[in-house]
Amino acid sequence: MTPVRIGPIALLAVMLTCLPARAEQSLSQANWTLSEASQAAAEPDLLEMLKPLLELARSEQDQRLLQELKRLAADDSLSLPARERVLFEFTVSLADLDRLAAGA
Repeated sequence: MTPVRIGPIALLAVMLTCLPARAEQSLSQANWTLSEASQAAAEPDLLEMLKPLLELARSEQDQRLLQELKRLAADDSLSLPARERVLFEFTVSLADLDRLAAGA
């Protein structure tokens, strides 16, 4: 089994989570409210969104994964904290994929 190439994917995921929500906001302002963040942290369904992303990473479908990450980052049906949570959890999960691939 070939190791998963996660370097470029991890970098992209981290960069996407760092983007400010609105161009007119400076980095010194929060992009979301505490209640939005609390709601996103408590939403278990968000973690279900990780499964297809991780499957794409495991199967090394880099272009499709990039498209899905971009779609997720721009999905207005989710609050910004919800999108950032999924992207953060995906980024953290990549370390597990790397460990699994190295141990295989």
